[in-house]
Amino acid sequence: MSGTQSPAGSLLASSHNYASDNGNLTRKGHIDQKGSGLIASASIPAGTRILAETPLMRFPIDSRPAPGAILSAYRSLTDAQREAFDSLDFDPPDSEEEQGLNQEELDDYSASEPYILKMMLANYTANQIGGCVCTKISQLNHDCLPNCQIAWNAGIGKVTVHAVRDIAKEEELTISYIDGANMTKDSRQEKLNEWGFQCRCKACADTETGREHDAVRDTLECHQEYIKTQWEKGSAMDVDNCHRNAVEMADLQEENGILTKELADSYHLAAAFSWMLVNPKETLEWAEKQCEREKLCLGDDHPEYKRTVDIIPLIRSAITGYDDFQAARRESDLANLTAVVMKKARPKKCGDWRAKNLVKARWWTRREMEVKEGDEEYEEVEKLERELEFLEERVKKKGGNESDGVTEYRKIEAWLERE
Repeated sequence: MSGTQSPAGSLLASSHNYASDNGNLTRKGHIDQKGSGLIASASIPAGTRILAETPLMRFPIDSRPAPGAILSAYRSLTDAQREAFDSLDFDPPDSEEEQGLNQEELDDYSASEPYILKMMLANYTANQIGGCVCTKISQLNHDCLPNCQIAWNAGIGKVTVHAVRDIAKEEELTISYIDGANMTKDSRQEKLNEWGFQCRCKACADTETGREHDAVRDTLECHQEYIKTQWEKGSAMDVDNCHRNAVEMADLQEENGILTKELADSYHLAAAFSWMLVNPKETLEWAEKQCEREKLCLGDDHPEYKRTVDIIPLIRSAITGYDDFQAARRESDLANLTAVVMKKARPKKCGDWRAKNLVKARWWTRREMEVKEGDEEYEEVEKLERELEFLEERVKKKGGNESDGVTEYRKIEAWLERE
């Protein structure tokens, strides 16, 4: 699930509040080969917030809380919450070993109570999604091509479910229990084993369609692994190839109906590598696609979406700055800039954008030097960087006050470099 997790085992409220969802759009019903699940009781447009629920229990994502921690959280529930928790569907385990129980975890119980503890832990394991157990949301079944996105929204303190595409009336509502968009069938199933079921969705079926889809997932997995390996190289990474891989990931996900938050993450990667290639216009295009997908999957009150919204105007401003910088490069050759430098101060009416905006101009030259290293244009950019550096030193010696005009650029990079 998305978002920052709270301390282990926090209980967030004494009642369930659905006030932030879109009303009664679901009903519980029988699902072939799955038992029960939630079904759309009306047509649901993409982006609709279907459910918003305060979880009964919540633990850090990707953690495996100790039985004692789960027990402590269970004991903290009100009678009504405990009744709701106990009523959730689950298959009892055959033995204590399946839940990793030991005598230390059972010390608080009398000889007749270990069975109750075992049932409670089995219930948590079967119904937790991203560390959260909810009364209604935990009834949603998994699908590797889900029509809904589940997420933790720290801004409202609830788990939300949004439609990632238009959903027809009477269609089953599904989520992905894992971040498996870029995983093969076998890789996904290994993680899904935690819930104790074999996925039989369309993407996992042993059919021609299933095998074709798995080939796509294999390609996605390769793209993701390549980017991860390159990212670990730091400044030595192959940015061009990382950019190509990120764009291909996003295209493949779109074409194959993978429309969850992980598609927004691929857009984000494409934006990051576009920025590294000194292409702020393409950065904006990907950031806007990310923003649109996050709104659909998370809602406009989600902190992650709000951060993306805030960064869009800064990227637009960066485009203006880069365009001005490029125009100055075309209209004024280095000889003219050198003439400005040799006057030992900048004329008040200097028409060269580079001389007027030294900090921004040097920012762009340094970025271009990183990209063009080994390129035939590198020498020209390097010479420009030296001229600008010399001019900046002259201004400082003359008592000039060159403000930091790249704060917005640093904010963009901090946003793009998130993990």
